[in-house]
Amino acid sequence: MTRILTLAAQSLLLVLLFTACQKEVDIDLKSARSNIVITGEITDQPGPYTIKINRTVNFNEPNTFPAISGATVVVSDSEGNSETLIETEPGIYTGTTLQGVPGRSYTLTINANGENYSAVSRMPVAVEIDTITFEKGFFADEDDEKLTEVEFTDPAGTENFYRMILIQNGTRMRDIYIAEDRLRDGQVLSATLFRDGDDENRYEEFKSGDQVTVLLQSIDESTHNFFRTFDTPGGGDGSASPANPLNNLTNGALGYFSAAAVRSKSVVYP
Repeated sequence: MTRILTLAAQSLLLVLLFTACQKEVDIDLKSARSNIVITGEITDQPGPYTIKINRTVNFNEPNTFPAISGATVVVSDSEGNSETLIETEPGIYTGTTLQGVPGRSYTLTINANGENYSAVSRMPVAVEIDTITFEKGFFADEDDEKLTEVEFTDPAGTENFYRMILIQNGTRMRDIYIAEDRLRDGQVLSATLFRDGDDENRYEEFKSGDQVTVLLQSIDESTHNFFRTFDTPGGGDGSASPANPLNNLTNGALGYFSAAAVRSKSVVYP
């Protein structure tokens, strides 16, 4: 069984906990088949780039996803170029020679433990960041940090999808920021990058003099759909669930493979 209990199982546990009956009851939490999790991307920036391969774990196991070693991992493009990645750490496969080119499609093929997996992603054109500014939220107190505002100009005439990554003094934030140009084709798009964090990954508040960097990734629709469904109830953290995020991988694999064109801009927090 996966880490997320079904509503029925939760209800059953509550009944067993609060019943007045003293009889011991054994609950059979059946294990689900372990799934492979594949995550990684190639960009138009110099390498290295990595593909990470893990397995999900059952509900009653530690929250550590075992690495899958010994896999054959190949990335190729629509022009006939390819590279076999090298396993540099357990479950982490690194490529150094193949660099992404906007307009080309990239295919990831993996053979792991006798099973084959693949994914295809097309790299869109890169889009420059126009401005990064910092503004107080509408209901913010005087001591609250300012929000990061990003603006960029969407190329007209094509359907475009974006992912933004916020970096504070070299540390990437874990929050997911995505956008698309639906109903705003060719316009200046703006995004407010809220920083949520969580109980285990609290962020240091921005301080005057901090370096703030934003990566703007131009991504294809399948990658956008992964992050859109990952960032909603039912999306997951790599463990199997009844509503795993949409992805472009075959053979039931979880995760995503993306070909992204990236542009960045850095500013100093005031």
